[in-house]
Amino acid sequence: MDGRRGLIAYPEPWLEEVGYNAFPESWDTLRDGGRKLKAKGRPLGQTAGHTFADGPNWWYPYLWSWGGKEVEADGKTVVLNSRETIESVKFAVSLWKETCDEGGLAWDDTSNNRAFLSGSISATNNGAAIDIEAKRKPESYQTEKGAPMWQDILHARIPKGPGGQFSLPFTF
Repeated sequence: MDGRRGLIAYPEPWLEEVGYNAFPESWDTLRDGGRKLKAKGRPLGQTAGHTFADGPNWWYPYLWSWGGKEVEADGKTVVLNSRETIESVKFAVSLWKETCDEGGLAWDDTSNNRAFLSGSISATNNGAAIDIEAKRKPESYQTEKGAPMWQDILHARIPKGPGGQFSLPFTF
């Protein structure tokens, strides 16, 4: 399996244009960088729709990074009403409105790939699908300078929050 699954794909030059030499490591820093990218017409892109992979692989680690959880260790006691979960939702709403392509509410698991490859979003949580497609058709996916897009794509972990940094391992 490709080690990049569940990582954020982003074009390095776009991030550098807004003053970042590396992908933001915290949610506050991502919010700052995301605002700058969206102001340049390059919002972040993430699905918040009903999906099999990309949505859960973003939103569960996001929740956990705030210290939130669905249930206690007993697997029975629901704890979605915790302070940490509520804080994560408050931040997510502002992050979404300030940095993201809000059309992501209706995206499926392929929509963020298409948006990224078309250049309409600046970053998205994704498996290897974006890289595979960009390398499979380098003549179709070019940068603004006419180079193959795959050469500019870097990957980063989902940012860390007050509860840590997580990923959701999965297999098919």
